[in-house]
Amino acid sequence: MRVLLLGFDGADWHLTNKLMKEGKLQNFSKLAERGIVAPLKSVVPPISPPAWASIVTGVNPGKHGVYEFTEFNRKSFSIRIRPNPIKAKKIWNYLNEAGYRSIIINFPLMYPPEKINGITISGLITPSTARYFTYPKYLTDKLKNMGYEVEISEVEIFRLLYSDKEKLYNRLVQVMKKRAEISVELLAREDWDFSMVVFGGTDRIQHFFWNEPEKIRQCYIEMDKVLKLFVGQVVDSDTVLMVISDHGFRGIYKYFYINSWLYKKGLLSLKSRAKKINAREKILRLLNKLRIGKFLNYVPESLGKIIPASKIQVSDVDPTKTRACCVSGYGYLILNGNWDFLNKAKLKDELLGIVDPESGERVVKSVLEKKEIFSGKYLSYAPDLVLIPNNGYFFQDKYLSNKLFDKPKNAPGLAKRFGDHSDTGIFLCSGKKMKSQNVVSVYDITPTILSLYDLNRDMDDYFDGRILG
Repeated sequence: MRVLLLGFDGADWHLTNKLMKEGKLQNFSKLAERGIVAPLKSVVPPISPPAWASIVTGVNPGKHGVYEFTEFNRKSFSIRIRPNPIKAKKIWNYLNEAGYRSIIINFPLMYPPEKINGITISGLITPSTARYFTYPKYLTDKLKNMGYEVEISEVEIFRLLYSDKEKLYNRLVQVMKKRAEISVELLAREDWDFSMVVFGGTDRIQHFFWNEPEKIRQCYIEMDKVLKLFVGQVVDSDTVLMVISDHGFRGIYKYFYINSWLYKKGLLSLKSRAKKINAREKILRLLNKLRIGKFLNYVPESLGKIIPASKIQVSDVDPTKTRACCVSGYGYLILNGNWDFLNKAKLKDELLGIVDPESGERVVKSVLEKKEIFSGKYLSYAPDLVLIPNNGYFFQDKYLSNKLFDKPKNAPGLAKRFGDHSDTGIFLCSGKKMKSQNVVSVYDITPTILSLYDLNRDMDDYFDGRILG
């Protein structure tokens, strides 16, 4: 018996189910007929880093320590990306200790590649300057010669987003196809007991192309073709196949600049050099207004990097005068200094009272304290408050001095996104007798997989999920 876990970042339950009923995803439908299919509930809020970390550990962020791609340091008031940030055991760590061999491909939170009994190929947090992204190291050059790419660089995405979106779409699909082809070849050649392969392009395509329904449909059809490749060349009668995503997707109607609101309320203070942060917005808006956005296609990458960053950095914030700051587009609020119950309650009420003057709708659906969502030894890593937006709104953690709201089409830089995360992803499984499930949680995946190897004894109290049986 062996287990293959395929992950499609951001694959949405409602859209997948709809396209299956329309007969557009034949391979997903065949898999559902042979096993089970169910919506998969993500973490709160539905962000990729903590969701993927919870999928492979079976525990909430308070136990594995991952809340974002970056880690906020309260003492220095700074943010950094931490290599291999998950502080809890992952599926392949349990299997490694038991003598099983694993092949892990493109897990987003892996770099450097972990040394295990098997093969690892690092994922999204891999630096573009990394000489090696595989274990064993010799595989890196082999994969490069085969055309493997870890991910498309943000510099390339930025350039194509403003110069040739069609080419950007094709590049994202190309990387997904090539990863599938090479992964299938590797899994067919190597011995393994467990394998996990993650495809990140589905997430990026939906972020940038959600306002183009035909592009999104085609993306899901490409996803279906990838599944067909694995089913046809890797999956046999001895393989349990699981197909999952970390969250779903929804459209963005309007951005709300939360740090601008905090600034206007006198809760956030900026250092003087932060006045330069609107430079990129002005450059991009001018290029678009003059309809010469394609100019960016000819700007060398080295030159493109000197355009001032538009995103407010924590280093731009004056911590001595700041009482509250948003450090993530997913509503992560850091409260600085002492906040008593009454002042915190007042802030919550004011946040809940924010209304879009154009639509008359409330922007913030709920304001949650970290202890309401997370638990565990790494609770101190969590933001103090988590804002949940009403449908259609997205919190921008940028700072713009002249506005609180904006449409996605006007957003600067890589923030020009038309789609964002929802809380319901996908779960499909075949090869294991399993009861029909009304809903599955990201926390259920690890205990279920470990149970197949009889490795989850006496651990029910540790996991936040259950065994799907």
